[in-house]
Amino acid sequence: DESIYIVNEPFLSMNIDSASLYQENIGGRLNFSDPDLMDYGKQFCTSSPGEAILRIGGSCADKLIFINDDFNNSTEQKIWIDFDYWDSIINYIDYTNCKLVWDLNALSLRNDDNTWNSSNAEMLFQHMKDNNQNIYGFEFGNEPGHYYTRHYPDAPDAIQLGKDLNTLKSLLYTYFHNNNDSFPVIFGPDNCGPGNMDDDSPCGNRKFFMDIISNGKEALNGVTVHHYGLISAKSEENNCNVQDFTNGSVIFTPEKNYYIWKHLKNSILGNKQESNIDLILGETASSGTGGCPELSNSYAAGFWYVHTLGEVASIQYDQIFRQDFVGWSGIGDPSYYALAGDGGWSGAYTTDENGNVIEPIKLIPNPDFYTSVLYKQLMGKQVLNVTYTDHLFNPMIYGVSIHINCAVESIERNIPKGAITIAYANTRNNNVNLGNQILTSNGYISTYPRIEYILKTG
Repeated sequence: DESIYIVNEPFLSMNIDSASLYQENIGGRLNFSDPDLMDYGKQFCTSSPGEAILRIGGSCADKLIFINDDFNNSTEQKIWIDFDYWDSIINYIDYTNCKLVWDLNALSLRNDDNTWNSSNAEMLFQHMKDNNQNIYGFEFGNEPGHYYTRHYPDAPDAIQLGKDLNTLKSLLYTYFHNNNDSFPVIFGPDNCGPGNMDDDSPCGNRKFFMDIISNGKEALNGVTVHHYGLISAKSEENNCNVQDFTNGSVIFTPEKNYYIWKHLKNSILGNKQESNIDLILGETASSGTGGCPELSNSYAAGFWYVHTLGEVASIQYDQIFRQDFVGWSGIGDPSYYALAGDGGWSGAYTTDENGNVIEPIKLIPNPDFYTSVLYKQLMGKQVLNVTYTDHLFNPMIYGVSIHINCAVESIERNIPKGAITIAYANTRNNNVNLGNQILTSNGYISTYPRIEYILKTG
């Protein structure tokens, strides 16, 4: 009954990794004209107020360039995008009503003085301007701490990256200042989160994160961070097992980095009400580096997913992006945490050794796709405070995670104004009884009449 935060509409959006655009992928690069990809994208993006954002980005964005007719293949960049393919992405966005955020190559296109070489991005901006194409926004590179620690001392440092964000905003104004309400937003810096963000972190320490947003704060509309939940589930010591995916003491453990990023962002920029700058979990899935085969895209991943959606909202993040919708998580690395299809799905037509055309494999949604759509349809933007009459209740011990929002009002789904939605994940071997009443600050209220959606294996 007490609203502790109001998240954005949309709250839940999704990503396609730039690796899915690689022209030499097995099965070809992602076909944005595939009918199933178009229809499921539309279903996701139109399932809630505010629709949804489709971010195309990731580490491979920093290996991607746009090419024209003069391209001579003399480049170290891995992924080449011509404007016919770009236009197919724009057509996809128009059909699905998704809002596109495009991740620019920020890290491997540098001038001699290590400032950003924007010439390739400007080629894209000019094409967009010439063809009256508008997108929701841009990101600037991916997980720059990784790049810095791997390429030091030749990589741009955090202060330079912050300054480059301001350069990007100036360029966007040059090309799109007449767009008024559709002027592109800028998200960044896509900081990632293994470890404690100390000096040993491969993603850059806290100072690295703070230096970027301090020097780029005039450009940023949203501060983005990345975190993958079950880090222990995919490691050299523990190579993916279902026990971690269904163990409440593992999946319901509070993620301290969520709080660290929130504190650092607010200490520099202020909270959302003070700065109007969002705090965004820009990538997340059950386990990193492509996920766990037959687990991260299975029913078992749903316990972590339902909990994380509620946890991130209750910590007062404004948006969350699920990694991935389809495809690849890196060049040569299938996305096993995809919302739809098997890892490496592309929807592209290919040919066999005899030149016969092979039709693409049909795209089939995975369980978390349905969880995503249902969450968007039912969980409204007002996040409610959840307390327990049993003050010793601990989700990690009891194996149950509960989150409550105001419901999305819907005549079609018979949800009246003032209704609430309870989302819970139960890892126990016995049922959870939600009871007939909920205690609020105004006394007990009945949980009837109610509509129940129970997700279970087929």
